[in-house]
Amino acid sequence: QLLAVLILTWLMVEPRWMERGSVQQIVAVLDGSASMSVSRARIESQLPAALKQLTAATARTELYLLDSRRDAGHLYHGDSVDGLMRAVAAWKPSGGMHDPGPALRLARSLAGREGTVLLVTDHELKELPLGARLFAVGEPEENAGIAGVTVEEAGGRTVWRAMLRNYSAAPLTREWWVETGGAEGAHQKITLAPQGAQQIQAAFAEGQNDLTLRLSPDTFTADDAAAGLRPLPPQLTGGLPQDE
Repeated sequence: QLLAVLILTWLMVEPRWMERGSVQQIVAVLDGSASMSVSRARIESQLPAALKQLTAATARTELYLLDSRRDAGHLYHGDSVDGLMRAVAAWKPSGGMHDPGPALRLARSLAGREGTVLLVTDHELKELPLGARLFAVGEPEENAGIAGVTVEEAGGRTVWRAMLRNYSAAPLTREWWVETGGAEGAHQKITLAPQGAQQIQAAFAEGQNDLTLRLSPDTFTADDAAAGLRPLPPQLTGGLPQDE
């Protein structure tokens, strides 16, 4: 019985024999969603150890680094974990939510049937296709942001309106202010309910044509600023009729 347990354990850890001249393909796919910018430090600290553990299984390893966004192309191809991590350091995740399936299919074609495919993401995924493995780097983070800004005419004035949203499970208090012409306006505090949203608004000042709304920053800074532009009056074109 003990021998059976040992054999079963050995099979579960997926043993691989190191052969002279053997080559292993490892393809890491980085989730290109903007939220991954928060996890960059965890990726840079945790991914190298995982890759080096995988590369120790064979005499030679071929590494690929892909972005999950469509048409993002190869970020790295070589045999150096350090080289791959330099590509990670230069990588800029800025996409919206998207399906990583096409990138994983490309990764599997590069890795072959016996190679390893890693999806590096901060999203919760129950299943991954094509035998890919999940390399999770996400952790709960408090985040509030500007969900959108609109500008319209109301009562003879040009008014901007912004929706502030709390994406966290706890109430959050933030400061917001308006910048225009390089100058900051007064800072105002606002408390947002858990998973809640609240609208703020104000009128453009006389002669003010653009502004930047800012929210006090948190770990995810991509939604902490938004621009508002006063609509330009319609331009009439044409000429005066000429006498014949």
